[in-house]
Amino acid sequence: SSNFSSVQSDYNTIFKPIERTSEPGEEFFVYDQYGRKLKFRVFEAISIDEADVATAYKNYEAEDRRVVTLQGSILERINGRLEPTKRWLTRGELVAE
Repeated sequence: SSNFSSVQSDYNTIFKPIERTSEPGEEFFVYDQYGRKLKFRVFEAISIDEADVATAYKNYEAEDRRVVTLQGSILERINGRLEPTKRWLTRGELVAE
């Protein structure tokens, strides 16, 4: 969702609006590689430690769920530099229409 804090680009804060504001029940759309508009409903919006890769990359295939995770870094100033210390996860499940 972003580059290193030392690299400036259009993608540094692309998911920043979801941080701490997304809530279960909200809906968002993702376009797939075929141009189809897919609707997802948020079921989880949480902050986790940066190193918690098990939670960040949880696999839902065994539950037979179609899930997308939007992930952004939560930055904190450490020794004068912004460093990622936590991750913000917004997870949504595909809504069948």
